[in-house]
Amino acid sequence: MMRRLSLSLFFLWLIYLFNIATAEARDSISARALSHYIQAGIYERLNQLDNATAQYKAALKADYNSPQIHLKLAIALIKQNQLSQATDELRLAIKYYETSDNLPDQQTSYIEAHTLLALVYSLQGKLDEATAEYELALRGVLAIDPQNIEIHKSLGQVYLRKNKLAEAQKTYLFILGLAPSDPEAHFFLGNIYEEQGNRDDAIEEFKAALKFNPEYPDALNSLGYLYAEESINLEEAEQMIKKALTHQPDNGAYIDSLGWVYFKQGRYEEAIEKLEQAVQFLSDPVIYDHLGDAYLNQGNLIKAKENWQNALKIDTKENLQVKQKLEQYK
Repeated sequence: MMRRLSLSLFFLWLIYLFNIATAEARDSISARALSHYIQAGIYERLNQLDNATAQYKAALKADYNSPQIHLKLAIALIKQNQLSQATDELRLAIKYYETSDNLPDQQTSYIEAHTLLALVYSLQGKLDEATAEYELALRGVLAIDPQNIEIHKSLGQVYLRKNKLAEAQKTYLFILGLAPSDPEAHFFLGNIYEEQGNRDDAIEEFKAALKFNPEYPDALNSLGYLYAEESINLEEAEQMIKKALTHQPDNGAYIDSLGWVYFKQGRYEEAIEKLEQAVQFLSDPVIYDHLGDAYLNQGNLIKAKENWQNALKIDTKENLQVKQKLEQYK
């Protein structure tokens, strides 16, 4: 299930993007603005950020259409936690980069502007906007280095964050075309297939991930959980999930998976013990639903209904299955 996806942070490649950004040609800045621009850089290196900001603003009065000056001013503003103003400057930088005749020569700074805007949006809690900007930044990097597998992986995770499953699937298939033995690509492709309801292919991808990395905890858990969902290979599922837990003993999703295997084996007391433990680490509607089922099979209808109601309280979607259970056991 997609909730079990251990997505890495969306800004995993922020440092990479900064490292590839090179100093743009200063002849793109007018002579009148250049002296202010140079002084601003000196002040910034001395950590005199107020003076740096003032000089960047003076440079803009002489050359307002310079994307590089807007970008540098935005960076100074971010350092001073003036995020709203930094956002405005980054938008202007992107606008003027896009209308510049020299965009191919300024591509790395253009990517940096999108990346910084993604960071600022993230700091402001605007995750959808941050994800959109990060996607643009990653696409920019791929235009420069189209076979960079790690950037493709990051872009794939952005697609997953935005629930663009078709784009994510295409991305991970492309990665596997470049690196057929990449366990992460197999794992995330498996999650996509599972989300699409294609469990057979999901199982094969999780197996492939474990073939190339037998200690991959997310793949161990995901395959074990799918086996439990299908009520197959339950002893193998139990061993895989226990192995995953040796890597991450406090992972609530893994503990839930083990509890669900116990449930499918008819070991209801052990299932309840594990599922009660799981909700201490992860408040998730699926775990509460599992816990309700386990209590029902132990004959405790009150606790079953209590946990199904907990599932509905935190579920962001219409959970018809849980609602039907509550209706059935009024």
